[in-house]
Amino acid sequence: MLRFEYLDVTDPSILWNLLKERFDHEKEYCGQQVTNEDMLEKTYSTIYATDITLMQQYRMQKLTRYSNINACLLVAEQNNELLMKNHESRPTGSVALPEANATNIDGHRNNTHG
Repeated sequence: MLRFEYLDVTDPSILWNLLKERFDHEKEYCGQQVTNEDMLEKTYSTIYATDITLMQQYRMQKLTRYSNINACLLVAEQNNELLMKNHESRPTGSVALPEANATNIDGHRNNTHG
């Protein structure tokens, strides 16, 4: 949604200032400076308990910047969306597509050479 909200801004300088204005307040929380480590830890803590393996994998990467885990999560989200689209087009248990080299009813290969 953020991308679409600023889609019409073409000047990088203006975009930077708009985003800075929007998100700069996140540097402090209750009067304390928020570090990358704090933001990483908060992100890890919001991963569902059912995805504990995923969280452990991200922790093992020893990411040091929030932007890195954010990029990883965005890629994972895009991959999940693609998997879901593929699943919706060919759900598990649906009839298999015929193979390119399928045989006909009497057991012989279909070909034009007899």
